[in-house]
Amino acid sequence: MTFFHPKDLMDIYQRYGAVKSKGHVDHLTYKLNYFIDVSKNKEGKLKFNKKNQPITIHPSSTQIIEQMLDYRLRQLANLSQRQVVRIQEGTLISHLVHGLGAGHVTETAMTIHSVYGVPYIPASSVKGIVRHWFLQTFCDGIENRLEEKDELSIAYEDVAGSQEHRGKVSFFDVFIPSGTLIPDVMTVHFPSYYKNKGKRPAGDDDSPKPILFYTVQSDARIEFPFMITMLRKPNSPFTHEQLAEIVSDWLQKAMSELGIGSKTASGYGHFHDWKDVTDEKIMKLQQRMKREQEERIQAQEEKAAQEKEEALLESMTEEEQLVYLITNLKPNNEQDKAASKNEHFIAVLETENVKAAEALKAYWQQTNEWKIKAKPKKKQEVKVMQLRKLLNEL
Repeated sequence: MTFFHPKDLMDIYQRYGAVKSKGHVDHLTYKLNYFIDVSKNKEGKLKFNKKNQPITIHPSSTQIIEQMLDYRLRQLANLSQRQVVRIQEGTLISHLVHGLGAGHVTETAMTIHSVYGVPYIPASSVKGIVRHWFLQTFCDGIENRLEEKDELSIAYEDVAGSQEHRGKVSFFDVFIPSGTLIPDVMTVHFPSYYKNKGKRPAGDDDSPKPILFYTVQSDARIEFPFMITMLRKPNSPFTHEQLAEIVSDWLQKAMSELGIGSKTASGYGHFHDWKDVTDEKIMKLQQRMKREQEERIQAQEEKAAQEKEEALLESMTEEEQLVYLITNLKPNNEQDKAASKNEHFIAVLETENVKAAEALKAYWQQTNEWKIKAKPKKKQEVKVMQLRKLLNEL
């Protein structure tokens, strides 16, 4: 395979990437836009390999985008205390084609986020399709009707803005976190007609020209968040909350009825199974953040207690340390029970520490393991006898 890349980048790819990823690049931006197999035909012209194969969004990219979406949700949760936030969630009915007409050496493209390496729909596209749906639905596609200043037109002005007023709704980028890029084909039956801009009549002597392109197939639930600023009062008679409900309705209908991206008339880019997940997601996040805060506080308290204990032990002699450790053993802790019979018991005998022996005797009495036998046979009974000798009880 031949790639037209700077030599230093290709050296890195051949040394690390080709080995670890078995010749494939995980980041979709690089894979689709840069790592394209190129050869030369008989005339010496570059020829791009268009034998598209299905490409699954790599789990590492999914993990990264899910972390980013979690971070964004945290920011939206904070914003919801001062602004009106809504998160609509939908599912693709078929496939999505976005950015097909963008410039690309293979003549077909796809909108892939350059940082996260996953397909996404820019916020400007979301706002644009909502605007287009409104014009088609309420204005018969005639933009001048927005100047009539009726209730709906003013509500639209609150959403999208105008020359006189700034819009109050902010849409966010929509990410497809997981799925597969599926190869598809569209066939131009009269390429000469289109190439000559209609100057040559379309005829049966023209050879159809198949064009390969990628579509996104995903079963994931996809988030469509937006925010309404409360810093400015709506010009329409609706409250901020009512405006949020209106925008949610327009968004869902625009995505369901019109679809987004390319080839929507052929069924691409349509969504269904809509659900407002704002309260659900923010409530779950707040509960998780509360647990995380409690865990952080507990960890800090445990660390402070440990540091305090370490400082206290450093101020003691070895004999005092042993007494302290035995005194603080917990009767219901199996690890503490085992430690009392092993390292602590051995240390008591080696140092002949009477106070530590008294502390160990008290601990075994708590755990019901201080059993006195005239002729001890079991290991614990022998250990009790040894402690009694140290305590001059025999």
